[in-house]
Amino acid sequence: MVRQRWIAVMACAMWTLLSCTKPCGPARETQYVKTPMPNEEAELMALYLSDEILAPSALYERIERELRTIREDTVAEYAGKLNMEYYPRFGQASYLYFTVDDTTYRQIISGNYHAWDSLHNVHHMIDFIAYKSRYESHYCTEIYFEGRRHPEVLAKAYSRLPGFLEHRETDFYVGFSNIYPRLSMDTLSYLFHGCTTYFPFGCDIDEFWYFVCTPDGTAYVGHWLSEFGNLDYPEWWVEAGKNWYDFWQGPYLGRVAE
Repeated sequence: MVRQRWIAVMACAMWTLLSCTKPCGPARETQYVKTPMPNEEAELMALYLSDEILAPSALYERIERELRTIREDTVAEYAGKLNMEYYPRFGQASYLYFTVDDTTYRQIISGNYHAWDSLHNVHHMIDFIAYKSRYESHYCTEIYFEGRRHPEVLAKAYSRLPGFLEHRETDFYVGFSNIYPRLSMDTLSYLFHGCTTYFPFGCDIDEFWYFVCTPDGTAYVGHWLSEFGNLDYPEWWVEAGKNWYDFWQGPYLGRVAE
C-alpha cells in the first residue's frame, strides 16, 4: 500500500512538472531578473515584450546585448543619434492607481483593509497612499512596489480585490519614447525614431532607423528621412510599421501596417 501511494505521488508530481506552461516552484525564480537591474532600458523593454510580472533573464540579456551592438558597431555614422530614450507602452513600472469604494477607502486609511495583504507580500509592496480625488468625486489608492514590475500584470491581480473599482493607466509620458521594439518568434526588431522639430501635433522631419536581430546576428535594414506629410514609404516599412503600430495602436501618417 505504501509503495502504491509513493508511485501515485511521484506520478502526480511528474504530471504537474510536465504540464506547466511557465516555470513552476523554485525553478521559476531562476527565469527572471533580480529587479531592479542595472540596465533600466533593457529591463523595461523585456517587461513590455514579455507581458510578464518580472523581466525574463534571457530576454533582458539579449536586449542589452543587441542594443549595445546596434549603437556601437552597426552604423557608425548614426551612432550619436541612436542614444534616444525608451518608455514602455504601459507607462510607469511598479505603480498602480485604483479607484476604490467608500468602505474600502475608510478601511485602508484606518489600517483595517487586509484583503490585499497577501498580494503585497508576494509582489513586494513598499508604500501606498489613499485619498479622495481633488478633481473627481471618487476615492483612490496608489500602490508602489519594489524594483520594476509590469503594472498591467499587477493590475489583473489587484482588480479582483473587494472594493477595488477601476485601474487607471499611467501612460502620460509614453509620447516621449523614441524606440519601438517588437518580438516575433525568435526575431527581435527595433525601430528608432528621431524628430528634428516638434510641432503641436507632430514633427517637421521624422527620421527612422530599422534593425532586425535573430540568433544569427544583427542586421541594419534601413534609414528613412520623412518630411511632414511624406507618404513615400520605403519597402521595409511593411515590417517596421508593425513596430510603430504595436506601440501606438495606430499607423504612422495614416498607413496601416500590413
